[in-house]
Amino acid sequence: MDPPPPPTPEIELQEYVALMQRKIVSLEEETKRMLGELHVQEERMEETRGSIVQQSSAVKQDIALVGARLAATMKETAALVAVFKTVVRKAQFERTRQRVDAFRGEQFISRDELRRMIKKEGG
Repeated sequence: MDPPPPPTPEIELQEYVALMQRKIVSLEEETKRMLGELHVQEERMEETRGSIVQQSSAVKQDIALVGARLAATMKETAALVAVFKTVVRKAQFERTRQRVDAFRGEQFISRDELRRMIKKEGG
């Protein structure tokens, strides 16, 4: 068996070129992998953007609907007050207005709730 030839500048250059080719192939593979991941992330971002646009559109429609309902309620209330003013004397209207202003429905309790509270307190 013949021993390998002694290293020469040509052999060292060939080994260096081969090493560089392997590194280039490795870098190309890593670049392809990274580009694939980037593509997947871009697709996910586009899906998310589409979802956000749809949700934003739905929220805008809901806000417009609430605004329209509020405007209609305000018109109905104004009409009711106008009719009420023509039917009722000013003093009666003022007393009624004060009662409406003082009304706090969230503070009222039902008869059933009152009974439960009395039972709970031992009465």
